[in-house]
Amino acid sequence: MTSQRVLELRAAFDRTFALPPAAATQAVEDFLAVKVAGDACALRVSELAHLCAQRKIVPIPGRRPDLLGLAGIRGRTVPVYSLARIMGYSAANEAPRWLVTCGTGSEVAFAFDEFERHVRIPSASISRVGAAESPRKHVHELIPDGGRVRFVVDIASMAQGITQRRDSR
Repeated sequence: MTSQRVLELRAAFDRTFALPPAAATQAVEDFLAVKVAGDACALRVSELAHLCAQRKIVPIPGRRPDLLGLAGIRGRTVPVYSLARIMGYSAANEAPRWLVTCGTGSEVAFAFDEFERHVRIPSASISRVGAAESPRKHVHELIPDGGRVRFVVDIASMAQGITQRRDSR
């Protein structure tokens, strides 16, 4: 390599540090890719506080089929609801492996069958779904993930609905 070429490369390298950092070109959102009753779903990370595996759920008597029982999470006892049943699936795994707690300040957890991975999606690729076209309860958005589409489960609206039902008694 000639000394002139070395000087050019050094100058180009030094110029990269003189430039301001490149701004993010597009906004992104983080999701947990999960399966609920076999369907590909996504949970918005910003709506969650914790992800837990294999917690003991103690059944409690009641008439609500979506309430699985109580579980201890981070030193607190919280009611655990079946994500599948709240979304309108009739058959649900009554001993789901995974739980998420809400980041909305609501003391509630939702149970589901399978956690697949973390997914980061450009905000522009999130599609809104009208109430009439929604494939399931509490699904108002869809995201692409590889060659398939995932239902975005609105955890915040589920928690709000449960809190309102509890407060109206």
